[in-house]
Amino acid sequence: GMSAKEFGILQKCRHPCVGYHPDSGSNTTNSTHAQDSIKTKWAKSWQNLANEMESLKELAKFISPYHGFIDLNYFDEENANSPPSFNSSNNNQPQYPKIVSPYLLLRNLIKPYTHPNVIDIKMGTQTYEPSAPKSKRIRESDKYPSQSEIGFRIVGMRVYDPSCGSEDGYRYWNKSFGVSLTKREEVLDALMVFFNCKRNGGDVSYAKLILVEMVSELKKIKAWFEMNTTLAFYASSILMVYEGSNEALSSELKKGECEDPILKMIDFAHVCRQEGGDGGYLKGISNLLAMLEEVLEKLRV
Repeated sequence: GMSAKEFGILQKCRHPCVGYHPDSGSNTTNSTHAQDSIKTKWAKSWQNLANEMESLKELAKFISPYHGFIDLNYFDEENANSPPSFNSSNNNQPQYPKIVSPYLLLRNLIKPYTHPNVIDIKMGTQTYEPSAPKSKRIRESDKYPSQSEIGFRIVGMRVYDPSCGSEDGYRYWNKSFGVSLTKREEVLDALMVFFNCKRNGGDVSYAKLILVEMVSELKKIKAWFEMNTTLAFYASSILMVYEGSNEALSSELKKGECEDPILKMIDFAHVCRQEGGDGGYLKGISNLLAMLEEVLEKLRV
């Protein structure tokens, strides 16, 4: 945007007597320079906007597909299938109800899987915006002091294991588990558990295939953050999903319909503009990538 001084110059240039200043006589040269300066700034602003739009298009590849929004106040069981009413006095334009509770409508990433294994990883060296009040900054920092060093934390995960004895066949790890992982080795061990790398000498070929896919996707996201200079993603997460049922996997392989693992960015309630980009997120994704590559290397030995 323009400063107040520049805006004043623009107003002068729009005056009918462009180039004339009552105190100094003819000033056409200075006015022309001012116009050129403004045109240059506007051109730069538009170019920056165009660059950002291209950057966001690239970012969209790492996010669950968007399908519009839904108003939960309107789309309840009673009128979910009701079409909007028409008012003949308004050129037959559809009269939609007032939006009260809008929610983004994104694709359900785990729907294609029979028994999806899922992990939610909160990224970045801090989980609060710079404008957050001191009380929130202290509270968020105290949740997981290692966040600033590791650059991410495991919020929760579940792994399908029919032998565990649970009602749904899953083993769960919640937020308390994630914040208990204070050392790099502990985080590494948790990632190995999620990818079923510890099978008492069993076959880990599937785990290696999954890890190769996850590493590939993380590298693409890392490359985006290395180019990003305008946005920060506070309290945002990365979601990883893959098929956890060996039976379902075997059946899909026979049909040639095996679902690929998924890695997507989620949670964007605290995205904001920040000069220089997001070094905290970049540090986290670099550390996560290094850990997954280390796990993969262990399985290849």
